[in-house]
Amino acid sequence: RAFIDGARRLDVRRTGRIDRYDRIVAFVHIDGHDLGELMIGEGLARPWRGRREPWCDAGGKLIL
Repeated sequence: RAFIDGARRLDVRRTGRIDRYDRIVAFVHIDGHDLGELMIGEGLARPWRGRREPWCDAGGKLIL
């Protein structure tokens, strides 16, 4: 939310795809920077590697 609130410019480019949960798939750029890359850099997201991956280990500890 902080990325978006502080943005001077927000660009959304739809890919034309909808995922299996009926969500629109799009690229979001904030002030010329890819939002996904910003979130990955902050540890708020991980890159998609073609399959779902767990966020926590078997003991419940966060995996970064």
